[in-house]
Amino acid sequence: DYFSFYQLGWRSLAANLSDLAAMGGRPICSLVTLGLNDRVSVENLMQFYRGMLALSKRFDCPVVGGDIVRSPKQIVISISALGEVEKTKVAKRSGARAGDLICVTGELGEAQAGLELLLKKRKKKSLQFSPALTRKHLLPLPRLAESDFLVHNAKLNSLIDISDGLASDLHQVCKESKVGAVIYERKIPLGSKAIQAARLLKKNPLEFALYGGEEYELLFTLGRKDLPKLRKIKEKVEVSVIGMILDKKEGICLM
Repeated sequence: DYFSFYQLGWRSLAANLSDLAAMGGRPICSLVTLGLNDRVSVENLMQFYRGMLALSKRFDCPVVGGDIVRSPKQIVISISALGEVEKTKVAKRSGARAGDLICVTGELGEAQAGLELLLKKRKKKSLQFSPALTRKHLLPLPRLAESDFLVHNAKLNSLIDISDGLASDLHQVCKESKVGAVIYERKIPLGSKAIQAARLLKKNPLEFALYGGEEYELLFTLGRKDLPKLRKIKEKVEVSVIGMILDKKEGICLM
């Protein structure tokens, strides 16, 4: 109820493009199927496509087809994004090794912070905050350029997008790779907007970063021998080292 149709179109495609970024892929095109009810106007639909096409043009991923069907109750949005990657550059969740550095791109927590502000405003109409605090939730940017740069300039042992929250997605990497991990609280790059929102909501911004979904930043691991490459990567991509992969018997912990 707080999304515009433009934002809904943008965000729907962003989720799919982020899945391509999560494996080092480059987008080719997308297919869009919509289930619409009588409450959706032609103008609503045009706004939806304006939002989606604004993002598709930004990443050279044209919409090449799909379908529109009647959906009596709910609006249904189903997008398939197609991409490609060189065989030697495919990044998976299953290759993390003990001793790897755990890294993330960008700043964390702002997507969840935006969501919680918008939910809070539904209950407390008088709550005032800058629209900038909700932008990463409403108009997220998939990290395709960052992913492409990383897979071509470093040997990534594992890669995933942070779509379910840092804690959850790190668990996914550890489960697939059969390893443990430690991350350091003081190393997690909290976004300034997440910190501002946390003050308004009287919450701990660390929780936004650890458990907030649909962040669409990247989580990756690489061997310590690639530390010199990481220093060069930081000149082009905002990257933070937040922890280390351990043996499976060590479990997964936050320090």
